Amino acid sequence: MTNTKWIVDPTHSAIEFSVKHMMIAKVKGSFNKFEASILANPLDLTTAEIDFTVDVASIDTRNADRDNHLRSADFFDVEKTPH
Repeated sequence: MTNTKWIVDPTHSAIEFSVKHMMIAKVKGSFNKFEASILANPLDLTTAEIDFTVDVASIDTRNADRDNHLRSADFFDVEKTPH
């Protein structure tokens, strides 16, 4: 069988995360802009080629101050590494 290419539909997909904060609370968030594709033989995914890119500046934890800090050089440094 020939390879098939799938494109991830961001309208029907999500990149979400949850991390412990100060060992007490959980911070939940998501990345709102991303692209992904998979090229593979549907009968044998062991050789799949996956291409995945996240726009790190699209982080959203529902807290603007925290999001801006995460975008800074202290964490993701989106000015130097936007993806």
